[in-house]
Amino acid sequence: MMIRLRLESDGIPQSWPMLKKVYCTYIPTIVGFLVCFASATTVPAEAQFVSEFHVSSRVALFPFSFFTLGLAFGPLLAAPISENYGRRPVYLLGLLAFSLFTLGAGLSPSFTSLVLCRFFAGAFGGAMLVVGFGFLADVWTTKQLPVALSIFNVVPFCGPATGQLVSSYIIPQKTWSWTQWPTLFLAAFIYLTILPMPETYGTANNSTIQTINEVKQKRFGEYIKSLLAAIPFVRPLHMLIHEPVVCLFSLYIAFNFTAIYCFSASIPFVFKAQYGFSLQSQGLVFTGLIFGYLISGPTMIFPYMKQMRKKQVANSSSSNIEPLENGTQPESLLWPALIGAVALPVSFFWFGWSAEAQVHWASPIIALGLYSWGNNLLYNAAQLYLLETYGSRYGASATAANNLLRYIWAAILPLFMTTMYSNLGTGWASSLLGFILVLFVPIPWALRYFGPKLRSRSVYLQTDEILQQ
Repeated sequence: MMIRLRLESDGIPQSWPMLKKVYCTYIPTIVGFLVCFASATTVPAEAQFVSEFHVSSRVALFPFSFFTLGLAFGPLLAAPISENYGRRPVYLLGLLAFSLFTLGAGLSPSFTSLVLCRFFAGAFGGAMLVVGFGFLADVWTTKQLPVALSIFNVVPFCGPATGQLVSSYIIPQKTWSWTQWPTLFLAAFIYLTILPMPETYGTANNSTIQTINEVKQKRFGEYIKSLLAAIPFVRPLHMLIHEPVVCLFSLYIAFNFTAIYCFSASIPFVFKAQYGFSLQSQGLVFTGLIFGYLISGPTMIFPYMKQMRKKQVANSSSSNIEPLENGTQPESLLWPALIGAVALPVSFFWFGWSAEAQVHWASPIIALGLYSWGNNLLYNAAQLYLLETYGSRYGASATAANNLLRYIWAAILPLFMTTMYSNLGTGWASSLLGFILVLFVPIPWALRYFGPKLRSRSVYLQTDEILQQ
């Protein structure tokens, strides 16, 4: 496995004062919440899009779907750029562009311009989202990173539900353009608070030249792989195809994460058809998702803190080397994924059949909370595992590869959710998604036991070891 030494020096982010590190954690967390908040704000305006622009109900979801599609493609370039030139430019320029395209969406005179502005807003928003993981890996040591990452994941995951909740109260009183203004106001405030942000990725190196120089003695095939690994736009795609760890988790998280946006499209239909909920009441249903995400934080943070304290004691004789370098495998951090993998299909079966039987409305809402709880356990463990495996050098690209699949699926599948729930019924439509999730359950368990063997075949970890020699 890759051996990643944490040098203790005043000149590196991991030795900064705690208050400065907390501020650095605030930046990707609040920006992540903003982007995710913006993603679903247009969903409650579906009826207004249909009547004003004369489009079908499925096409009326395009502002939502194209924003999500932008989240998939923006990180492909931004993540490797951040690994070469630093994190700060991605945040400051990305948030500015995100705000301008959000403004353009709100002022759009046509449906086409609205969809295009939403796509580019999503692209720049996705660029900032993916950099957050590398940003935290720069700032926090290995024993601190699980806690920081748990907090970072909880807050943005509450974004889509909060955005849809806010818009469900705005739409009955205002026009659809008002779905963009809360995002814009929040973006302006956030931009002012992150202007003093420091650069955390101090090495900001020219990885292409460096990699080529270091692998001159390798075989031609390995040379080509290393070259591809250094090209910014190609690196995430290359990792998705050639890195088994990235590929497996990307497939799993892609489908699982898609369910969040499937719920965004299907919850209004289900709770209107089964329970007769108004638009505002439909928005309140998303509090179940928010609650699940909020309690998932403590579920992970306290066990992680206990786990890391034990490792710190066990490694106290080697204070200059982080736990992962002293024999602990990244697979030890996968335990939340083992729990989440079981909770997810259960939540779908519970949601579908309790709503189908028109059990009290609280029952399917609790099922939504179980879903969001299990989803964050799985997602947090997967991201932490990728960061600990590939480090800050390639961690953002591994995350970008992960984002590519999950946001493409999240852009497409919700377009068909209402039709699926209408044709199959709430019970069987939810069960179909649940059965698919059952097929994915073995993945985190397999990585828990076979992860070291898969990591030993990684081109990126082998290249990184050469660069450190």
